Amino acid sequence: MRIQDFALKYNLPTHEVEGLKDRARFWARENLAEKLLIFIYCQVFGMFPGGYENETIEEEILQNIRLLIQDELQSANTTWSSVKIATFTNALITNLSTALQNLFTQAISEEASIRENDDLHLSNNLMAVINNEATARILNDAEIVGQLNDHKSNISNPHSVTKEQIGLGSVIDALQLTVLDILTSHTSTATNKAASAYSVKQLADQIHTINEILSSDDVDLDTLQEIVNLIKENAVDLATYATGKVNVSDIVNDTDSEIANKPASAGTVFRLNVDKANKSDTYTKSEVDTALGGKRNSGNIPAAEVNETTSRRFVSDAEKDQWNNIIHDLGNISGSVAAISLNAKRTFKATLTGNVTFSEISGGSEGNVYLIRLKQDATGGRTVTLPSNIIIPSLETPDLGANKRSLLTVYKDETDFIGSWKKGW
Repeated sequence: MRIQDFALKYNLPTHEVEGLKDRARFWARENLAEKLLIFIYCQVFGMFPGGYENETIEEEILQNIRLLIQDELQSANTTWSSVKIATFTNALITNLSTALQNLFTQAISEEASIRENDDLHLSNNLMAVINNEATARILNDAEIVGQLNDHKSNISNPHSVTKEQIGLGSVIDALQLTVLDILTSHTSTATNKAASAYSVKQLADQIHTINEILSSDDVDLDTLQEIVNLIKENAVDLATYATGKVNVSDIVNDTDSEIANKPASAGTVFRLNVDKANKSDTYTKSEVDTALGGKRNSGNIPAAEVNETTSRRFVSDAEKDQWNNIIHDLGNISGSVAAISLNAKRTFKATLTGNVTFSEISGGSEGNVYLIRLKQDATGGRTVTLPSNIIIPSLETPDLGANKRSLLTVYKDETDFIGSWKKGW
């Protein structure tokens, strides 16, 4: 049977016919064309052409196999022997069994794959939900802990609790102190503690005593510092006066005695004051202060106050530096160097870290000799350009070698400097 006839007989759709052609090319045989086409159709589409007539696909397959075998046996053009029938039947059953087994295996594999994918998808979704829930709970727990801590640290009565609600309706609405809150020390600097009545009494007594002293008309003790000094100077006597009495026999009534620790009589004190008033060489405190104020007790003496003579001259620090030949260190120099004055120093030194141009060398005194020591740095090759008032022999130059030292000696002439380079060190 041709595939076209087979398709017409079973009313197959076009896409099934096309698929059947590819499979039938391999399986179709002359004497078994229709049987094999039906078998192939069953293998490809999982059912017989034309739909099911029995309850299950297995019964449908067996029914059609019996019909196929019967059709072949009753064919007038085919001679069947028992051996051939057995061979045909066994081969057909074997092929059909193999096809069914493959079909079942494929179906089971596809179902397992689908379920595995579904399980994996479900597992991933479940894990995502669990992770999201765990994260949400962690965040929620952290938020709850934060809110709880904030609530614990809130001391501004967040619940608006009244003292009546907690049985304190009769308590005075004021800060309550305990004995431990009251300070008796006069050295405490606490600003949130109460002072005891005893401490306040002591302070009040001291203030009263000070006020009495300040309001006194005693002109000899008219400042608080004078009072303090008097107490310090007479601490021993004051202690004695506070604990004992003075005998009349201990009072000295003359001005010639030098007995220590004896009180003078009122008459003696009066005579001393009269004698002091009659002395022409006595001075008041203000007169003494004025006299002492014009005297220098420390500090430099201005040059204008020094009377110079042939044996006594005013000497400046600059002159002392010249006499002592103090070296003026110019440090590391390069590029244009500001004017060098020879008025203050006679010896100079510097390290050349680049080519140097001295813009001006001036000052000094005629007849004096001045030295400038220049040293090359570790690189060397640093040139030196001098101002025009320094006259150097044309063939003399400084040493340009690394770390080499050169000495420039200049003599102060009438209008310029006569110089010379020495090198080799």
